[in-house]
Amino acid sequence: MSKLPYTDFIDTLKSCSDDSSKNDVHEYMIDSGERVINFDSFSSKFLDKLYNVKDEIHTVDAICRIDGELFLIEFKNGQINKSKNTKTQISSKISNSLLLLQINENKNFVKNSSFILCYNLEKNPRRESFDLTKMQEKLNELGKIDIKEAPRFSLAKFESLYFNKVYTLTSKELSEFIEGKIFSCII
Repeated sequence: MSKLPYTDFIDTLKSCSDDSSKNDVHEYMIDSGERVINFDSFSSKFLDKLYNVKDEIHTVDAICRIDGELFLIEFKNGQINKSKNTKTQISSKISNSLLLLQINENKNFVKNSSFILCYNLEKNPRRESFDLTKMQEKLNELGKIDIKEAPRFSLAKFESLYFNKVYTLTSKELSEFIEGKIFSCII
């Protein structure tokens, strides 16, 4: 089977973060001109061109290399914890995306990539019901992970299952994370 090239699907991170679920209103989660592969567009064309399938498959919004590491990026502007359906959809997008990458590249990307879920903090506030600062200080003293870095929304399971690292970042945190890093659309 011939490989579908990614070059026709290069877009900006800003464009891939567009939440157009409110009809004609566009709300971007990040204002970044970094070039990425619009994986939603790629997956639709992939199924149509290579398999003559017109059905829509749910995949992550973008893929790219950041400082040489492959990242799958999903943007969620709505509430996540309120709906089990949303968590199931994220899980499905991850699985579908890894499968399409594997088919197109004839290469396994499990444990050879990382995942970023960029979420809306206002709609998904962090729980501060306990003294997070004191707990973080104690864990840092013990050499444990920083609590802020632990994936939210039950996504930690994917770190051991599919990815090297899973990040759940707000728009601001994602902007800080990518600042000064080198992006590539070569998979």
